[in-house]
Amino acid sequence: MDVNLLALWRASRLMMVLVSIFSVLLALAVAAGHGVAVVPFEAALLMLGVVLAHVGFNLLCSYHDVTRGFSSRSVAMPFNNTTMLLEAQSGLLKRAAMVLITLALLLGGYFVWARGLGLLFPILFSLLMVVSYHGWSLRKPHIGLILPGVILGPVLIVSSYYALTGVYDFDALYVSLASFFLICNLFLLNQYPNYHLNLELGRFYFPVVYGTKRSSVVHVVFSLGVLYVIGMGDIIGLLPEQSPWAMLPMLLALYAVVGGFKFGTDGERLKPHLRANMAALLLVELTLVILLFCQPISSH
Repeated sequence: MDVNLLALWRASRLMMVLVSIFSVLLALAVAAGHGVAVVPFEAALLMLGVVLAHVGFNLLCSYHDVTRGFSSRSVAMPFNNTTMLLEAQSGLLKRAAMVLITLALLLGGYFVWARGLGLLFPILFSLLMVVSYHGWSLRKPHIGLILPGVILGPVLIVSSYYALTGVYDFDALYVSLASFFLICNLFLLNQYPNYHLNLELGRFYFPVVYGTKRSSVVHVVFSLGVLYVIGMGDIIGLLPEQSPWAMLPMLLALYAVVGGFKFGTDGERLKPHLRANMAALLLVELTLVILLFCQPISSH
């Protein structure tokens, strides 16, 4: 493979893009649960735009990692291995990121035209967060803790539902809360391995400021939040009757956080726990997607 293509492939962190894909699938599933006749072409355009935006953001993150000396010194982790990227490739990463984000904005513009100005705020808000993510947000540990979950959870899911239907919906917002907690946990645990390097570079992530023990307690609280959202959603009828099955993959989240408590910043020993953390997110959301497609919410 061409060295530049290989660099783009590594910098794209495509496994992390699955988070966005599953968020869009949840929006589609809620729409299906409401009996909305989604236009397949528009669903495909929406998915394409979201993927382009997320890959563009990942390339921008990789650009910052390379130019600030993070990539050459970081521990290679699952879903985020940019250790082989060279500083000479930073320009390529930045240009590719700008192209993909621009294309995503053009697709977003189509949905603003097709559905109305209700989409303008979440698009502009997300763009602002993308641009500022490596600035002020890295100096605010509490904001950095929840920002990925807010953008890839409620903002993405609710705005995707709007892009498909033309209306905002409380059910979509409620379902997105489970994603919020899962995504926050994913990013939180991924910040453990390069703790010392992040501290040196002035990246004040939550684990850097408060340590891995306290961060693992937060992980537990967020995991309980997932269980609460699913359980309460089943009780009050905002989720399908079989939705408690989506709690089962949270055993993987338990395994993940045990590793966080036990191994702290030891990247090598944390790897299986990081994979379990990602698997918990994907399996919980996949279960909810299947249930929402199979059983209309209104029938509960």
